[in-house]
Amino acid sequence: MLAAAWLPVEALQEQAHATLRRWICGRAVEPLTAAAFARELEQARNDLLGVVPRAADLLREILNLRQELVNHPQEYPGLAGDLAALLPADFIAATPFPQLAHLSRYLNAMKLRADRWMQNQARDAERAKRLAPYVKAVATLPPETGGTEAAERYRWLVEEYRVSLFAQELGTAERFPR
Repeated sequence: MLAAAWLPVEALQEQAHATLRRWICGRAVEPLTAAAFARELEQARNDLLGVVPRAADLLREILNLRQELVNHPQEYPGLAGDLAALLPADFIAATPFPQLAHLSRYLNAMKLRADRWMQNQARDAERAKRLAPYVKAVATLPPETGGTEAAERYRWLVEEYRVSLFAQELGTAERFPR
């Protein structure tokens, strides 16, 4: 129901299947030996146990938070753009499977920012100014680097930095200097 007004459910399912396939089948096995392949195959089997219910719960949480932000009564400047950048229509396909687990924290950080920005707009603007060059750098990455490991890592580091600026209490997956 949460996705129906935004994206067809079939599209979400197709994206989820493709992401899971890429996560399980796209693993590098170095060096490629029979023993290494057997270990990787066993690890993939273990990783797949319970992945569908976990992914469904995660997707439900992400879509709930997205809906809360779309209907938030205090929209900070740029909220719609931040939300669109984090959750484009193909967000499941565009987000590496392990990174999907962080989306709810990023969305919660946006929600906390929206809840607080009216209390101190000057502080919010100062933090947004500190973040702006990094957001701009992500937006201007050439398309040919968009899928590289370094570009992906940078993109998610910017989201972690956003959390560190606007919702420190949620914690980050990375440490940032003060």
